[in-house]
Amino acid sequence: MPNRGGACELSTVRAEGGGEDDMRIKVVLEPGEESGYTVYVPSLPGCISEGETVEGALANIREAIALYLEPVEDDQVLDENALVQRIAQ
Repeated sequence: MPNRGGACELSTVRAEGGGEDDMRIKVVLEPGEESGYTVYVPSLPGCISEGETVEGALANIREAIALYLEPVEDDQVLDENALVQRIAQ
């Protein structure tokens, strides 16, 4: 658990996509200046959240990750001959 001395903690959260689509993502928790925690995902630029407790911050970042990774149909411009496949790690 991060201490109030300014240290941060690297944690892994499960971004749930439904069974086989689950993935583990590393997040960084940093104690706030006065209270609470800021949490961000180094591999997803701009994906950041916060919470009053570690558990709250992790719950909030799970939601932020899900929204960050949610496909937006307007962003997907595929050639009619494109092949789309799912891969697993």
